[in-house]
Amino acid sequence: MGVRTRTGLVSTLNATAQPRRGRVWLVLLVLIAGLGAGSLFLLQTMERSPQPPHLDGRSVPPRARAGEDGVLRLAGAGPNLPLTRALVDAYVREHPEARIHVHESIGSSGGLQALVDGNIDIALVSRPLTKSERDLGVLVLPYATDAVVFAAHPSVPVDGLSSADAVELFAGARPSWPDGSRVVVLQREREDPKHVVAGEAIEGFRAADDTARRESLWHVMFSDDSIAQTLVNAPGSLALLNLGAAVSQRLPIKVLSLDGVHPDEASVVDGRYPLHVDLAFVLRTRSQRGQVAEFLRFVYSPEGEAVIQASGYIPMASEGLG
Repeated sequence: MGVRTRTGLVSTLNATAQPRRGRVWLVLLVLIAGLGAGSLFLLQTMERSPQPPHLDGRSVPPRARAGEDGVLRLAGAGPNLPLTRALVDAYVREHPEARIHVHESIGSSGGLQALVDGNIDIALVSRPLTKSERDLGVLVLPYATDAVVFAAHPSVPVDGLSSADAVELFAGARPSWPDGSRVVVLQREREDPKHVVAGEAIEGFRAADDTARRESLWHVMFSDDSIAQTLVNAPGSLALLNLGAAVSQRLPIKVLSLDGVHPDEASVVDGRYPLHVDLAFVLRTRSQRGQVAEFLRFVYSPEGEAVIQASGYIPMASEGLG
């Protein structure tokens, strides 16, 4: 009787537990689905969110004061980093005793602020200085010109764009490529130098670019590395990119011609290809000595120019280097 009662109790409990388990699993599935949707929403929100503080000069990475520990510190704009790191690597091979650190991107403004605050020795900039920045009494030393290109995933079925094509694509007026595949445009923030030079050189581009950003037509990304990684992995993607970054990092992407002109050193120098930016070192004028001076002399030497050209950039002559 006791056994029968226990068996009956177990059966009753099992019968009661079945719908309860079902409800538990249903709740878990709803939670998992909610987390997935939340993650997607968070990713999309982050891609369209305001510019992170570390990219607009409101924070600086180095904590040590420049010159305190014998380390030469450089920080600033993302477009400068691939070439600057290549130059540093080449310099250290010739001067193994040198101690140099190139920080991750904090933008041109962030690099200038870090320089003024005395946290780095050399700021890296990829845009002209503002009047207030020039009034700081700093020395600007351009060292390379970099073509700005329309770059695409290898799957994109075109090898070039006209200026009108570029405007229509960024404006969202052409949702698909000629083979029917979807166009995926990647944007940087409004003051990104690549978008600025394209807006100055291509009629109607700035308006199309601003409208697309304002209406959240495309993904807005806040680093060149994010743009490059997405171009490599996302079929149909298109973005503005620095040619030097693509060459120096051997990115498996497609570089498109513009109005029938392919971007290279010859077409940039003679003016046929209009999109380019100058990369520059900025330093305090009193800093032209010691390890700073030795590194700069290397950059502007024939050996340094060879590194610049091999990395896909155009060397610039030194002006004002003491």
